[in-house]
Amino acid sequence: MRFWLALGLLGLLQPTNVLAQEESAEEEAPAAKAASPTPATVPAAAPAPAPAEKTPDVELALRGYVQAGLGFRYRADALPRDEWELAFTGQSGLIVDATVLKDFRALVHAILSSRTLEALTGVEGVDFEGNGSLDAIVAKSKRFPAALLEEASMGYQPLPEFGLKAGVMLIPFTTQLQSPSFALMFPNRASPNEVFVSGSDVGALVQTKLAGGVFTGSVGAFLGESLGLTLEGLTPRGVVLSARADAQPFGPFQVGEGDPFEGPFRLGLGAGALVRPAELFDRTGYGSSSMLDLRLSGSLRMSYRGLYLGVEYLHRRQTSELSVRPLVAQGAYTQASWFLRLSEQIALEPIARVGLVELDESFDPRLTGFLEGGLSFYPAAHGSRADRVRVTAQYLGERRFSEQEDGHGGVLSGRIVF
Repeated sequence: MRFWLALGLLGLLQPTNVLAQEESAEEEAPAAKAASPTPATVPAAAPAPAPAEKTPDVELALRGYVQAGLGFRYRADALPRDEWELAFTGQSGLIVDATVLKDFRALVHAILSSRTLEALTGVEGVDFEGNGSLDAIVAKSKRFPAALLEEASMGYQPLPEFGLKAGVMLIPFTTQLQSPSFALMFPNRASPNEVFVSGSDVGALVQTKLAGGVFTGSVGAFLGESLGLTLEGLTPRGVVLSARADAQPFGPFQVGEGDPFEGPFRLGLGAGALVRPAELFDRTGYGSSSMLDLRLSGSLRMSYRGLYLGVEYLHRRQTSELSVRPLVAQGAYTQASWFLRLSEQIALEPIARVGLVELDESFDPRLTGFLEGGLSFYPAAHGSRADRVRVTAQYLGERRFSEQEDGHGGVLSGRIVF
């Protein structure tokens, strides 16, 4: 009996103990949850750093332009056949600019022109009478379209202030020769400039740019194939040494001539020099004498809010062993423009240029004057560059004071830069 009573009491007490254990477990559960970390409270692992983007070895820029025009020239004192001349002028240029590993640069500026080059392809003897004797020699020629290289150069720029450049390029003798052909105020370079140096040459330059372009300079050596004012019947052989310095105290100019960017006040002073000690060879191929050719240039230019003015003077003095008198020539030109924005999209630019050239000053002075003027129209001046599309109507006048001859002409041309 006692056994069964004890067993009943144990049965009554057991549920109470189970309930107490469940309540104790429930009370401990929040504390356990608080003590045990959950995904929400675990700090997120730091993300792995993204791999750095690799700088490309080659950065390539491609630019180009197309320019075309129709012109005429009238010369009253010429032969009847040559009084009136009509001509179409057109050219397209492609510029490839590559930067390799930041310090190296390659630039190609190729020009395809409508002008043709005439090449001698053969010579043939002719016997008109059939007697076996040679009566005449007939030359055969063929015309080819002109393909020119304005620049094909390699450069090395180890420092922002210092660089090397070699290849085919314009000799930076004048301000105008530092501007590419698609960034000129007129469709053509000034005639006095072309008399002294015309076209590209082969050589090398050491260049410097200080204070962000406030001062620029270069020294170099060239073959001299682009030099004008050559001596008839004589071939010079000698390296041309060049030097150029420009100071722009208010900051560098934009590339090219004129001020279609309507920038702040700019002032530029510059000087250039070409020295060529050379030996002269006659038509037989033998040396006749030696000579020293010295050419100097000085320039001044200003721009402000669309106004642009440029003045340049050129001088040449050549001495030789055989001649006591030096050969002296000089030239000068000034050009001006005013970029007038009529609206956000439309702009006009009156342009004018006057030039003089005096040849053979010591022996047979010949003075020639040049007068050019016109109006450029910009129908798409609202882009990032206001001068991407341009149409120019231009007058060309030439006066040969020594010969008392005049020439008059005009050109209507268009240009698109892309």
